[in-house]
Amino acid sequence: MENTEKLHELLAEAKLTETKAMENLRNASNNVDNLVGMLETIYLSELENPDKPSGMYSFEEEGELWFSEERYAETAPFGSATVMGYGQDLDYLALDISGNELNNVLYLLKTGWEYTGTDADYNEEENKVKFKTFRNGVYNLVIVNSYEDFNLMMKANDLCVKLKLSDKAHRIAVFDAICKED
Repeated sequence: MENTEKLHELLAEAKLTETKAMENLRNASNNVDNLVGMLETIYLSELENPDKPSGMYSFEEEGELWFSEERYAETAPFGSATVMGYGQDLDYLALDISGNELNNVLYLLKTGWEYTGTDADYNEEENKVKFKTFRNGVYNLVIVNSYEDFNLMMKANDLCVKLKLSDKAHRIAVFDAICKED
């Protein structure tokens, strides 16, 4: 009788161990399924843009901004994201010939843009293109006040795009060469 009870105890213990083992196996299977799903997501996102490092932004992913024609005669995507398809931020060049520069600056500040400087803060050498810059999240806005300055900046940007200049120093050299003071 004692052996029978011992046998029943051992069988019950074995059944409990088997139940726990099956539960652990189901959990492990679910974990593997979750891991496979995460890896598929990562793989698919890398297929969409394999060259884009993490922490970078693109106009396609973030969306382009709209600027009122009443405030800016011209606006255009601009900067490293137009050259490489992605950048640490997304830049816009805007032409303000409204004569209401103060009102436009106040409007930007009231709508969440932060003033970040002028051409003097960005250029080591004097250049003829004068501008002001603002930031809002991942977006930068570079504002010039003449068609000539807008066209020079776009010419420099377009050359960087055509040459596919991924090195920031090379892009700066192009801007300096095109926008330098005569």
